Amino acid sequence: MRLTEESMAEGLFHIIPILHDRLIKPFEGTFREELSPMQFYTLAALCRNGSMTMTELAGHFGIPKQQMTKIVNHLVEMKVAARNADSTDRRLVKICVTGRAREYIVKYQQEVSRQIGVTLRKLDSEERQELFHALHSIYRILPRLSFQNQENETR
Repeated sequence: MRLTEESMAEGLFHIIPILHDRLIKPFEGTFREELSPMQFYTLAALCRNGSMTMTELAGHFGIPKQQMTKIVNHLVEMKVAARNADSTDRRLVKICVTGRAREYIVKYQQEVSRQIGVTLRKLDSEERQELFHALHSIYRILPRLSFQNQENETR
C-alpha cells in the first residue's frame, strides 16, 4: 500500500473507534462513578497545563464557555478544583486543581496502569515490543496534530 494523505486519513479514521472501544471506554469506567468523562478530562487538562481561565478551558476542548462553566462548577463543588483571582490581573479568574484532585488523578492512574498491565499480559513479548515502539512514535508525533477548527483550512 502506498503512503498518501488519503491512506493515512483513512487509517486514522478507522483506528479512532478501535481506540475508543478498546482503550478509552473501559478506563472511563474507573472514574465514572464520581465524574463524567468531560469533568475528568478537564481535571486532567488542569493538572497537565496548570491553572487556566474559563475561556482557555472552553477553547482547549472546543466547547461553549457556558458548558465549561457547568463542568467547572461541579469540580469546585467536589473540592477538586478552585477559582482564584489572577495575581497580575484581578479581573481574571483562573481555575486550578486542589491537592485532592492530584490525589484523585494518582489513584486513577494507578488503577488504569494495573488494568493495562493485566491486558498487556495477553500479548507475547514481540507484540509488546512492537506496541511499545508504536506508542513511542504516536506519543512523539500526535501532539503536533490538531483536528479542531480545520474547516477554514480546507476551504
